Amino acid sequence: MSISSSAVWEIRSDGAATNGGHYDSAAAGGSGVDYSQQAAAQYTTANGFTSAGAGAVILYAAASADMQGNGLNITGGTNFTVGWYTITAVSVGVSITTDRNSTTGVGANGAGNIGGALLRLQNAIGSSAIAVPGNIIYVRSGTFSNTTTDTVQGDGTSANLIKVIGYLAGGSRTDIDIAESSMPVFTTATDSIAKITLNGVNYVTFRNIKITDTASTRGAGFKWVTSGGGNLCFINCVTDGCLNGFDTNALVSRPIYFIGCAARNCTATTSGAFNVTGGGAPVIWINCVANDNAGDGYTWGVTNATTGYFIMVGCVADTNARDGLRMLQTTGTGTMPCMIKNSTFYKNTVDSIHTMITSGAQAVLCLNNIIYGNGGTTIGIECDTASVSSNWFQFNNAFGNNNSNRSNVPAGYGDIALTADPFVGGPNRNFTLTSTTNALLCKGTAYPLKIGIFDDATPTYQDVGAAQRIEEQNLVMSRRFVR
Repeated sequence: MSISSSAVWEIRSDGAATNGGHYDSAAAGGSGVDYSQQAAAQYTTANGFTSAGAGAVILYAAASADMQGNGLNITGGTNFTVGWYTITAVSVGVSITTDRNSTTGVGANGAGNIGGALLRLQNAIGSSAIAVPGNIIYVRSGTFSNTTTDTVQGDGTSANLIKVIGYLAGGSRTDIDIAESSMPVFTTATDSIAKITLNGVNYVTFRNIKITDTASTRGAGFKWVTSGGGNLCFINCVTDGCLNGFDTNALVSRPIYFIGCAARNCTATTSGAFNVTGGGAPVIWINCVANDNAGDGYTWGVTNATTGYFIMVGCVADTNARDGLRMLQTTGTGTMPCMIKNSTFYKNTVDSIHTMITSGAQAVLCLNNIIYGNGGTTIGIECDTASVSSNWFQFNNAFGNNNSNRSNVPAGYGDIALTADPFVGGPNRNFTLTSTTNALLCKGTAYPLKIGIFDDATPTYQDVGAAQRIEEQNLVMSRRFVR
């Protein structure tokens, strides 16, 4: 046996690395009480555990029925195996039984803690790989200020993900989006520290996590440190002020999904806030925002052009000091099918969409995007080598106030010419379209998208993209073409 897939872990900023850390309601019987959602362990002993021999039964005179289902962290003792266990049975006043063997012989002076939350993410899903497929790791809102990285190392499966979910202290622990102001924050003031590193991680989802950095020399927010990881999903996560928000470190080999994520104020000047490069994995961005970064908003590049591709839907690249989206040179010569749809590229300093690929035939569908206000020498869509863009298809894209709309890219179909800023408050990142005739050209052609990382009362980022919904009229249709 081992820790069950039904175990639920708790991380909080006032927890402890030596606490039990989890609770399994399936193992609790009718008597267990969840002590994982508190800062301190409920029961602690320095030398009170013994055993009659090797096995899973620990003799403990203070054994109590409410312990069942709680996590036990054995921290020492003769013939005790240090580590985390679930208490699966209790004989009151006599013994507790763990989910697997916890002693290697006659045990004496065993020490441990029952209940209480863990302090750091790596305590639950670090090098010891404690969490197992199917586990949920809840992170209570608070500030986690560390001087070293949180190293995440563990695997879920395609059928049983490991989920890391932030939630508001005092609120319910559920797998839903929360406001940015309610997220747990991982931060550092130590130079060059990545806040969360991903060490060969597979089938793990992160939701409602915010990362910041106040050091003189910034480090990445999420950073890949070994190859082989993937099948990762980031939902409603925010990075602010890091070197890169998400840096795959040229180690992408399996699919990565970004849904409703934001990366802003990143300090890297030669790469992206979303810096997703390497390998040949598909990358999906849906309803993401990259703004006010010192380099690119999004950087993408693969070393296997036959299998690597990306899909970008309903995203924003706003006021980035280099490109909104930069596609890097690859070593392969495949077709590299990619899609950019319903996205907004606004006031980026160099190009809005820029491909530096010089070989192969890059197949890109560019549909229903707004490319506006990219002044100076900025080009709306640029390809460094004209032959690479021969398979580009562009339809219904809106251009306005750019130095030029295209370079080395074929003409598109149904271009929309914008004569003024179409947004209610573009400089303040409110990309709701105005009701002017100019903006109405962009309405009614696509999905009702909304970024999930902001409070409902705040209009910022709602209805992102070139084509926005028209509300239902006379119950006949919910969207229509008006151009």
